[in-house]
Amino acid sequence: MISKNFRIIIDMDGVLANLPLAVIEARQKLRPWKTPLTIEDLIDYDLDIPLQEQGLMKLIFSLPHFFRDIPPIIGAKEFIHSIVNSKYEYEILISTILPSDNERILHDKLEWLDEHIFVDTNLSEKNVVFSYSKKWLDGNVMIDDYPKNLKEFDGSLPILIDWPYNKNFDEKKILATRINRDDKMWITIENEIQKQYISWGIAKGMYIKLGLLESSQAPL
Repeated sequence: MISKNFRIIIDMDGVLANLPLAVIEARQKLRPWKTPLTIEDLIDYDLDIPLQEQGLMKLIFSLPHFFRDIPPIIGAKEFIHSIVNSKYEYEILISTILPSDNERILHDKLEWLDEHIFVDTNLSEKNVVFSYSKKWLDGNVMIDDYPKNLKEFDGSLPILIDWPYNKNFDEKKILATRINRDDKMWITIENEIQKQYISWGIAKGMYIKLGLLESSQAPL
């Protein structure tokens, strides 16, 4: 059965927020005597391994307002504004996993979104889902940096944001589209979404003709 609305599920850390960069910078402040790392050194999703210290990630995540102060991925805000104001009717859901039961982290993430993403849009906390797993989320598109989330996604367009820690994953196994982090990243993603939306709209029109959906639910 085709979905009534075209939903885009967007991960926060590693997609909108530059968590890897923030982790590297926090490590350098906490361990200034150690050799500085670069993004290319983060070759394992368990970042304790490239950080060369068990438990360091937990310590970094517990730093006051760490998640509020993460720098955004360049172009993330403009991308959100573009799809919010698109002529296509997208339903946008920002999904992020909480690393602990710490309520402060939840508030920090919401403050981050208010500052960097929600400004001048109709998006709000109602467009955010906090969870410990994403496998139950339904949508047409999922943009994420974690292959496991995309593997469990049942939608038609899983998009994997390229990072060193997911380089060894073969995205073709789950029919995902890998997007490089370059200056064309967001326009490439938006083009992929538009193509998927058009295909969805054609299919939805067929369902309406068959009487399986009301015409009021047809896309523009």
